[in-house]
Amino acid sequence: MDNEKSGNIFWKNPITWLCLVGVGYWVYTYHLEHAMGLLPYGILLLCPLMHIFHHGHHGHHSHHEHSGHEDDKHDGGQNAR
Repeated sequence: MDNEKSGNIFWKNPITWLCLVGVGYWVYTYHLEHAMGLLPYGILLLCPLMHIFHHGHHGHHSHHEHSGHEDDKHDGGQNAR
């Protein structure tokens, strides 16, 4: 199975969202003071996680760079822009 498709299935599953809402409600009602104390550490942890998960696809789009320029190579330079 493709990794991109399996990741999308997880977030499109309604049971996943129901569990996240339930955990969020539990933390909000019973442990809000503790969660606010950990908020600065969560923000610091978010920085490396964003670099790992959001910047992982750099350099994989090289096959799209030359689209549209194939005609310039084959016309002998007659249609200069």
